[in-house]
Amino acid sequence: MSQLKKRIAINSATNVATHFLRLFIGIFMTPFLLHRLGTEAYGIMPLVNSCVAYLILVSGGIQNSVGRYVTLNLAKRQYDEANRYINTALALLSGLVALSLIPFTFLVLRFPSLFQIPVGHENEARLVVLMLGANLLIGILCSPLGIGFYAKQRFDLRNLIEVSSQIIQTSLIIIAFIFIEANIIYLAGATLITNITSTIVRIVISKRLIPTLKISPRLFDRAKVKKIGSYSSWVVVSQISVLLFLNTDYIIINKLLGSADVTEYSLAARWGVMIRAVAAAAVGVVAPLATQMEVGGNFEQLRTLLVRGMRIVLLMVIPPCVLLSIFSRELLITWVGSEHLAAIPVFWATLLPLSINLAPLPAFTILNGMGKVKWVAIVTLASAIANLVFSIVLVVWFNMGILGVAVGTAISLSLKNLIFIPVYVTRLVKAPLGDYLVGLTKPVAAALPMTGLAIFFQHQFNLTGWLPLLSASAACVLVFLVTSYFWVLRDVDRRDLNMVLTKLSFVKHPG
Repeated sequence: MSQLKKRIAINSATNVATHFLRLFIGIFMTPFLLHRLGTEAYGIMPLVNSCVAYLILVSGGIQNSVGRYVTLNLAKRQYDEANRYINTALALLSGLVALSLIPFTFLVLRFPSLFQIPVGHENEARLVVLMLGANLLIGILCSPLGIGFYAKQRFDLRNLIEVSSQIIQTSLIIIAFIFIEANIIYLAGATLITNITSTIVRIVISKRLIPTLKISPRLFDRAKVKKIGSYSSWVVVSQISVLLFLNTDYIIINKLLGSADVTEYSLAARWGVMIRAVAAAAVGVVAPLATQMEVGGNFEQLRTLLVRGMRIVLLMVIPPCVLLSIFSRELLITWVGSEHLAAIPVFWATLLPLSINLAPLPAFTILNGMGKVKWVAIVTLASAIANLVFSIVLVVWFNMGILGVAVGTAISLSLKNLIFIPVYVTRLVKAPLGDYLVGLTKPVAAALPMTGLAIFFQHQFNLTGWLPLLSASAACVLVFLVTSYFWVLRDVDRRDLNMVLTKLSFVKHPG
């Protein structure tokens, strides 16, 4: 196996493992927090996270831009140029963060009057907004100093830091809730403390990864501002679009339906967010590689990354999306209790379309690495606006409640990911559209035996409880993996997989 494949495999594996840990912690912590805080107080957290997430726009897309340009210059051994980009980005971010303090202060002070906050929790909500907002702004400001993990493709080290931070954060929350008080302030406080600590650690290790990294006001370069800005402007449009997709749902629900409905919607939405995060983590490591391949004109490798990446993503996301939908009733009863069964339709509307809507994730990563973000940003923004309109119309005019928000999001996301992206990316990397479509439909067809088995299990057995639920899911996944091995994977995929399994085996093979 080549060094390139080894690095991709290591980075993808550690990324996926990190996000699986987050998923496990999220599963464990949800009933713990929900039962101690109550439905209405718990609903404040996803609402605050949705609002605070818009602070990412303060970065102006500079984080993405500096990552691309630093990677390019390090590949060319132009260390002084790389330093100029880093220091210019740091100066720009410092100014943007300073400017953001005015609207951020307004949000902190006026948050309870802007949204439906449960009576008695107004001051708590303000403090949570303050701490989570400050946490995000600190991360944005320090992001250029941690560029070493991206530029040197050492996502494994970054993930080790994140895993440690996540474990410490969860431990602090449990200790505070058990020995002090169940309060959302301790949730936000633990997040702020652990993230500041991990940011410091990332900066120190990043400096070791790039020994030539220098921080000095004299390295600010006005000429670099234009280059960073030209790339960043479309990244900002893309960020706005993604935020509209992922974070307006909670705001719409809070304003039109109430805080308790935010909690019900979040039970399904959090699974979608985690599945998306795991899949994105698996393919996100190819962005710097795509940059290097574009510089070298290696379009054949880019085509390989695109098609194989899509197959990997679909093989990862189809089983959880399909099984979580089919077993949603049993999961909710086992996980958070039968009083939350109203979320079942949201599971179906959120997760089932996601099983194919995540297929273009490798395409997005490659396009970002190639710097081709303009048209993706424009179409994503149009889709995000459509999502906003669909969701409000379905809630207000058709009285569909939280299900209307989920359906509106699914429709708008499908229009973009299943029509525009395949055509656009295959043209850019000069790949046949037919190869892309075959790579999309084969994993879907391979899921049919698994789907049939899951429906059979649900009708024939009582799957309430973690043991029967996990046992049935494991059997279904096994059927999907066997079907996919012979039906979806190509010969080269099977050879690489067999090689990985051989290297991981503890048994010495003869010969």
